[in-house]
Amino acid sequence: MKKHEKMAESPTPPRGQLNPGRGVQLHRIPLPSGELLRHVWIAVWDLDAPILQPVLEHPGGNVVIESDRAALYCVSQGISEQKLEGKGWAAAVLLRPAAITVITGRSMASGSRSGPALPIGTPLPVPGEGDLVRDVRAVMTAEDHAPQDRYRAVADLYEEWGRQWSVDEEGVLINRVVDLVEDDDGPRRVSDLAAEVALSTRALQRVTVHRTGLSPKWLIQRRRLQDAALALRRGDTTIADVAAELGYSDQAHLAREFKAVIGLTPSDYLRDSVSGGR
Repeated sequence: MKKHEKMAESPTPPRGQLNPGRGVQLHRIPLPSGELLRHVWIAVWDLDAPILQPVLEHPGGNVVIESDRAALYCVSQGISEQKLEGKGWAAAVLLRPAAITVITGRSMASGSRSGPALPIGTPLPVPGEGDLVRDVRAVMTAEDHAPQDRYRAVADLYEEWGRQWSVDEEGVLINRVVDLVEDDDGPRRVSDLAAEVALSTRALQRVTVHRTGLSPKWLIQRRRLQDAALALRRGDTTIADVAAELGYSDQAHLAREFKAVIGLTPSDYLRDSVSGGR
């Protein structure tokens, strides 16, 4: 079995999880530094009542394998919701922004010469050679192995699956664009982001839409909203302070963007977080 960095059961849910579910264990296994795969995540749940998990996604997509379904999911521009109930598991890999177009051979932008744009929000068959779905299910249901051994074996399977493809030069660029946006001190304006990667704003727009289906403005907005939601869940600051810290012109500006994307005002989101979610 290959050596990965230490596997962690997340004490703090990923930034994109807007309503972390009680009764859900989330394990994350970092993969060796690469340009196509970010990390493997495994969710295991045993719930007395169904829950909805809303997620403001990372701009790369996921391959998700469960006991009864498996798919490649392109990133959604808004909130995606997953209903969890009963007892179950999901074993997945988070893709880097370069990956979707590489592994499918298709663009995320409409009007591309590579054919119809990939359908955002629509599950797609898991690409690639071999039978990744069968192999992951076999590992996840192998009761003669300890859970952590199974999870590391799943990470090995995903890592081997990802070796079928190589990143291209533009893929390296879009990964850098998203890395800059996700940095704590990253650009807050599209013009500044374009300058960081030595592109015009129009060229930056073209690359990000082609590779992720999202605009540069949306990438920056998404990161700010994730940070806003995380700060509100912590409950140790005011909405006005969150708006100021994240560079919004005022509290009303934050409230408008938050409601438009997440579907709740910051006040309602804060109340739901304190009371245990939806």
